[in-house]
Amino acid sequence: MSLHRSSIQDTAARPPVTTTTPPTTNGPGDPSTHRRQTRWPMRVVVAVSLVVGLAAAAVGVVVSAGGTEPVIDALVLLGLAAGW
Repeated sequence: MSLHRSSIQDTAARPPVTTTTPPTTNGPGDPSTHRRQTRWPMRVVVAVSLVVGLAAAAVGVVVSAGGTEPVIDALVLLGLAAGW
């Protein structure tokens, strides 16, 4: 027999299934909230974003070699924006 109820099945024959979730505590002793702290120092994040932005801007200049000034400016700005 199917687990799905239909209008043909008698719903009074079976009580409805109820599920309960156990109470959770988010205190310091709760193992579910214990996570490994992996944070990068802010100076590393800023340095990496600057390097990535400058590299992307340099790639944009190289790719658009011989292009017009607005195209080169736009690619440099997009490269710097990608870093940040």
